[in-house]
Amino acid sequence: MTAAAPALQVCHSLPGRLRLKVPAIYRREAEAGSLAHWLSLQEFITATTANPVTGSLILYYRQEVRVSDLLALVAEGVRQLPQLLATTPSWSARLEEVRLEKNDRLAWGIRKLTALTGFLGLNLFSSLVWGAPFSPAVLTAGAVMASLPLWYRTLTEISGYRFLGLHPLLSMASILAIATGEAMTALEVIWILDIGEVLEEYVADRSRRAIRDILQVCAKNTIVLVDGVEVETPVQQVQVGDVVVVRPMEKIPVDGVVVFGEALVDQAHFTGCSEPGLRREGDPVYAGTIVQDGRIRIRAEKVGEATYLNQIIFLVERSLLFRPQAEKQAELLAVRLSRLGLAATFFALVLTQDLAKVFAVLLVMACPCATILAAATAVSASLANAADHLILIKGGLYLERFGATDCLCFDKTGTITTGVPEVRQVAWHDGLTDYVEVLTLAAVAEYRNPHPLAKAVVKKAEEEGLLLANDAVSDTILGRGVRTVWGMNTIVVGSHAFFLEEGITTAAFDDIAAEMAASGLSILYVAKNQRLLGLIGLAAAVRPELPQVMDWLRRDGVQEFHLVSGDAPALVERLARAHGFDGYGAALLPEEKAAYVAALMAKGRSVAFVGDGVNDAPALTKAEVGVAMGAGGSETAIATADIALVDDDLRRLIYLRQLSWQTLGIIQQNFWMALATDLLGVGLALTGRLTPVIGGLLHVGHAALISANSGRLLSWQPTIGPEPAAAGSAPKG
Repeated sequence: MTAAAPALQVCHSLPGRLRLKVPAIYRREAEAGSLAHWLSLQEFITATTANPVTGSLILYYRQEVRVSDLLALVAEGVRQLPQLLATTPSWSARLEEVRLEKNDRLAWGIRKLTALTGFLGLNLFSSLVWGAPFSPAVLTAGAVMASLPLWYRTLTEISGYRFLGLHPLLSMASILAIATGEAMTALEVIWILDIGEVLEEYVADRSRRAIRDILQVCAKNTIVLVDGVEVETPVQQVQVGDVVVVRPMEKIPVDGVVVFGEALVDQAHFTGCSEPGLRREGDPVYAGTIVQDGRIRIRAEKVGEATYLNQIIFLVERSLLFRPQAEKQAELLAVRLSRLGLAATFFALVLTQDLAKVFAVLLVMACPCATILAAATAVSASLANAADHLILIKGGLYLERFGATDCLCFDKTGTITTGVPEVRQVAWHDGLTDYVEVLTLAAVAEYRNPHPLAKAVVKKAEEEGLLLANDAVSDTILGRGVRTVWGMNTIVVGSHAFFLEEGITTAAFDDIAAEMAASGLSILYVAKNQRLLGLIGLAAAVRPELPQVMDWLRRDGVQEFHLVSGDAPALVERLARAHGFDGYGAALLPEEKAAYVAALMAKGRSVAFVGDGVNDAPALTKAEVGVAMGAGGSETAIATADIALVDDDLRRLIYLRQLSWQTLGIIQQNFWMALATDLLGVGLALTGRLTPVIGGLLHVGHAALISANSGRLLSWQPTIGPEPAAAGSAPKG
């Protein structure tokens, strides 16, 4: 143990945190991931972070542990690395490896683009100010150095039998430009390509970082019970076995079991169930859920990265990192342009047998402007238009994919429903009471109760114009109901279990209650002076625009609609049948929703998932397109989705579909415009009239034409109606 210790260097040490230099993991991503994973499993280590780029390791540990013991533990882990590499879950090492690879790629791209921009800028400055641009030898050397990464990528693609694509074509253009003394042309090609790639990597990196920042379990501090005293403690220092205290409107920081007290816990973003659930001694609770009312003590069983929420975070990030890249519209255009370019070059060779003219034709056809501008300008205008219509799209690829989807999968709570319950049915005992009395008594009892069902009852009574007393004295029993004294009467409103506890007979309404439950309604029993008078059935309201949206999308080519939820099967089945869904899944956990989507995709469906909660995050990333409902949705869903609706109007989906077709149509028009100018350039090249000035005018002219055509998308307006007229007028390929 002491022999390995000198290889470890302590860089920084604080109570509970130690930073080390570990040469064994320097520039070794797999070893870093395996060592970090093994250390995180040790009982007194709460979290680990390994950075193979710098060879550093950060340990978060229980403060009673000695630093010398930590050094010995790390040394032991280093010695076991060969075995650890074989036993560490492959996804852990792979995830860390891919994340680091993407970060390194972005950093390298920024450095390369900065250097190339500086080189071109210095050449321009020297030419304008001193009248002495760089010599051809210097420009050629710069063009060769800038082209090396492109040539390497081209060799990789060719070795994988990908001969027709953007990179091989641009490589050929840069080589020919350098060979014919047009080094500035080669530099222009590389510069435009680098800008596009850096922007793409930057947007992806920002999305990943934003997700990790947003998906936080709770606030930085929580309350831990230490020897009977409540002590404010950083969440990262909470250990397994600690007892944490959570008060109303606070997030639970750990996965654990309630050991004292009871509370209403809002788990809607996890389970999809719109109503808060009662948690009492012995019940499990999860990090990230919110105590709506009550006060509980929780014994921590999982902390930090081991919590259920962090497992969801892992699923989301893994899906984002490993999501397969569909073929982009720009790639399709590049392949098409490659074929046309090769055909034109071959034709020029056969027709003229003049290598100078052949090179000129190839350079004209290999210019990336047609490929880059045709798609990029149209997509940029579309994204701006979408933002004006309260839709945030995180990339043109997702807009393109949404137009091609043939299966839509909806979450229930907060997506097709408003998430706010409303009174759907009132039953009463004929001869003893009536509708007005049952609703009035329930509203009086629930007047000050903050529970969503209580608010729905009061709202219904107010809409009916019933006069409600505010002098009643109520006692709320968490998760069960209320007991209210109003004048000479005692009113009890609540669940079936609560009525049994109160000794109130419910047999007379058993059949009606069973029918309500089968319809997916939540039931409140209403009694006066120990006698049951009636029932009130409640359910969340379905968004009124849902039928119109589903009908329109079916006409536009969406073949299947599916409904998934964490709610009870009876409720989900009733909604699915009532609104014409082709399939449904009920009582699903987050990973089960993702599995449902994966099963649809395995059948050959192109799936878009629409959801709003943390529990939807894995499914949002699993689907080809994830759409988040913004106004009532969680930050987690908005961060992980590809498209976010700022409001909750489902008709935005119709707009998205139309915008997708419209954008693809404009891209096709742009491509043919660019191709027309390229063909003009080919004609000039074949006749020997393609001077640098004419070539520049051609490039500027078709760039201006493409930009103007794409600009029409900025003012484009959708046609939201029962018939998908706009979508049918645009190409679907």
